[in-house]
Amino acid sequence: MQKPTNPVKRSSSIRNIMGYPIIKGGSHSLPRQKTIHSGWLWKKGVMNSQLSNRRWFEIKGDQLYYFKAKGDSNPLGQVSLAGNEIKRHPPLADTSGKYLFEIIAGEQRKGRPVMENFDTLLFGAEAPYEMEEWIKAINRVIYTPLGGGMFGRSIIETVKLDSRKGGGMVPIIVEQCVEYIRKIGMNEEGIFRVPGAKDDVEMLKNSFNKGETITLKEGEYKVHIVASVLKQYIGDLPDPVIPSENYDQFIAVGGLYKEDNKAAISKFRNLLKIIPKEHLNLLKYLSRFLFELQTYEKTTKMTIVNLALVFGPNILRPQGDDPDFLLKSLGDVNRTTMAIVMCQEELFPVTPDEKYYQPRDSFDNLYLKVAPPMTQDKRSMSDSSLSDLIDLERTFSTEKRDEVAQLKKEIEEQRKQFQDQIEELENKLDAEIKIREMIKIRLTDEHKARVAAEERLELYRNGIEEYCKKFGHVDISIS
Repeated sequence: MQKPTNPVKRSSSIRNIMGYPIIKGGSHSLPRQKTIHSGWLWKKGVMNSQLSNRRWFEIKGDQLYYFKAKGDSNPLGQVSLAGNEIKRHPPLADTSGKYLFEIIAGEQRKGRPVMENFDTLLFGAEAPYEMEEWIKAINRVIYTPLGGGMFGRSIIETVKLDSRKGGGMVPIIVEQCVEYIRKIGMNEEGIFRVPGAKDDVEMLKNSFNKGETITLKEGEYKVHIVASVLKQYIGDLPDPVIPSENYDQFIAVGGLYKEDNKAAISKFRNLLKIIPKEHLNLLKYLSRFLFELQTYEKTTKMTIVNLALVFGPNILRPQGDDPDFLLKSLGDVNRTTMAIVMCQEELFPVTPDEKYYQPRDSFDNLYLKVAPPMTQDKRSMSDSSLSDLIDLERTFSTEKRDEVAQLKKEIEEQRKQFQDQIEELENKLDAEIKIREMIKIRLTDEHKARVAAEERLELYRNGIEEYCKKFGHVDISIS
């Protein structure tokens, strides 16, 4: 078993009630490494026992340390992560609805034992959001050495790690998913709105996350599955495509675009110079792709408005998690996203180092998607047929032709009206979905606040008990 940088000495004779070795406190200290993730979890090591221990956990390096209380400097134990695996479990009745996940020894014990003499350890989180954050953090530690672990990792770090595998200017997972959609999905109705089958999406996501070599072969994956994986990757970025610290600046220019688009484009160019190049390259790549995709709106039913609703909150997101503010900011975010995408040609001119995105069609022949060229049969219509049509048209009086023209105009207006109503309903549906997501975030935050309050109360009670032990019984009841 490989030891951490600053190993903590174990006592072979002292074990806790679950049978795990207890790390002796006192003179030993933790490795001087950044804490990657931390929080409260319940734990147990035997599947048929209760989750009886609530501990504070911290990930440092490739080790998961646990403590009796937050702020303790001496860990009770540690869990090895490198080379091992993580597994979700459904909530069990005997654990009061905890959200469970398990760390298990790697396949054929390629990893180290999870703990001394143990190949598995079960954990329980209070909320699904907490469980997902822990799983993402642990997976980054486990799979980064294998070229994976990109979900929840920064764009800059992912591009750097991908370069070892021949990656280019954007994360490999983004390039593969986008190119697959460009190949078979540009006419797919509801692309990015209709979700892929959950199990299939999770399977493909896990394959990417484990660092496996993925080749997205045509017909092997439904396009909605690939689109869902791409959305999840962009949505899991710890900092959005446009860094949160630049949110206010971009929102302000997005508001200017409708009033003076030339001035807005000039200001956008200046702002693009100050964001990290890895973020700039991904924004450029996605903007070009979304612009191309919106030209297929007649078949996909995904206008630029729809695409901005899907991608906007992940391209541009304010700092903080206040659900009320996030909800109120959606209009500004979508407006700014649309402006950037529709101006992508002016904002992102092709540079000599670009080889990773070649638009399929020139803008001069985009109209061919709407009006296909006349077939040879139609072009070869006989002169006599043409004469017949001309003579037939001449038989219409001016009044009849006006009636036909008016009827066509009314039909076209009705068609446009129905189309606008459909689009309005689709936008309302997307807005409702966003509102539900914000409500989920708010409920999660309220749960965290309740847990934090319980923790403070527990610390207060412990303090009172210590005081009473030291100075004797004190009546603290309110008369």
